[in-house]
Amino acid sequence: MNFYLLSIIAFGVFVAILYLKSSEHQRMLYSQKYVRDKVSTVATPIQQLKAFQKELVPVGYTREVKLVLPIAELALYNADMEEVIEPGEFELQIGSASDDIRIRRTIIVR
Repeated sequence: MNFYLLSIIAFGVFVAILYLKSSEHQRMLYSQKYVRDKVSTVATPIQQLKAFQKELVPVGYTREVKLVLPIAELALYNADMEEVIEPGEFELQIGSASDDIRIRRTIIVR
């Protein structure tokens, strides 16, 4: 399976546009987007699944997949139990599974 990232766009929503290609035989391909808050005031998971999609891709065909992540998905509960989006660096991880991350990009929230 080939897994290509076309772009990430940041305007309050982060969009990953992927091209999935099946070269050997028809298969179900999975695309998953994880987020990691690199520095936060409270403990956060190393990977949080935020978006996923599965596509049946015939032999030799390519499918375009869009994984959308609204900025509100970056929120966490701080020590005062308030839901906030903390400024800082977030790592977007894209792959077919949590142990098969193929693309990593860092975004900065101000």
